[in-house]
Amino acid sequence: QLDPFSLDSGTTYVARAEATDTKYDLSNTADVYLAVGVGSVVAAIEGGDRVVSVQDELQLDASSSFDEDINADCGDGAGDWRANFGRRRLAHNDKHGARTAGDCGTGDDAGLSFSWICEELEVLDDGKKQVSGSCATDTEPFPTGVWALKSDKQRLIFLGEWLGTGNYRFTVTAASADARNSTTSVDIELINEEPSKVVVSNFARKVNAAEKQTILGLVTPPDGVNIDDLTTTWTLAEGDLEAGQTLREVAKTAVELQGADLASGQRYHDLVLSLGAMVPGGTYKFLLTATLTSETGDTTEGYASVSVSASALPSAGVVAASPRKGLELETPFELVA
Repeated sequence: QLDPFSLDSGTTYVARAEATDTKYDLSNTADVYLAVGVGSVVAAIEGGDRVVSVQDELQLDASSSFDEDINADCGDGAGDWRANFGRRRLAHNDKHGARTAGDCGTGDDAGLSFSWICEELEVLDDGKKQVSGSCATDTEPFPTGVWALKSDKQRLIFLGEWLGTGNYRFTVTAASADARNSTTSVDIELINEEPSKVVVSNFARKVNAAEKQTILGLVTPPDGVNIDDLTTTWTLAEGDLEAGQTLREVAKTAVELQGADLASGQRYHDLVLSLGAMVPGGTYKFLLTATLTSETGDTTEGYASVSVSASALPSAGVVAASPRKGLELETPFELVA
């Protein structure tokens, strides 16, 4: 038995077993060839699609991107970003400066490089979005000027005022040193109001519909807002659950929270789905909203959403032999799957 990441990707190994009969001084060997494939780079941006005040600093964090050939755990638990959010951070932390990039971890620590682009979005009457142009302006063209110092970082941090109100799509490409790469994007709505800050965990790949799934949520109300006035709610924005069930029926956690149950001005509102809640092959969009009651005089909603795709069930394959018949040990056969 070998520990994970004991073998090098893209390498073929020969494992040999030898059996010896000491009584008769006889032995024989058997070999097995182990061809280790090359994994994928998986780009991820934490936080989900969300709304942000244009007066705020916007942080887009792709440091949770990973290389399947690199151990994400550096031994201190920081690499387990799926189990961390906010104070339980999604992204791998920055405590590995002494290590060589690529030894372990995610993002920069995994030896990945990053490139960002920004596009303006137009929201159509049916709610769908389409790209209407780039984020370039006369004063701050993207990704030149000020952007040039930021667009190659794993964390893109800038003021919303640089772009102004509107809808934007930020796309990041994470690449390994050997040119394997992956791309993902996040949609951000910048508004003049100050909504609650909402972020949710993402899914960098398809999930098993038969397993329990957890989406992490973190909500911070606007400054000066009484925590009793905050209501957070999970809804299913797209997709059909197994057997037509509602989100309330398949959720193992409360889909709506109210009252003074925040700690340090924040509320953790996670959504846990029961086993088999999703349909294999289905695509879903889960939305977490934070709403202030009308008594506050401000009903601006904060929201964040995450899209999830469930893996389809295996399907039967076909194998064809050519020729269909022949002589043993004489006729060469070709098998095509």
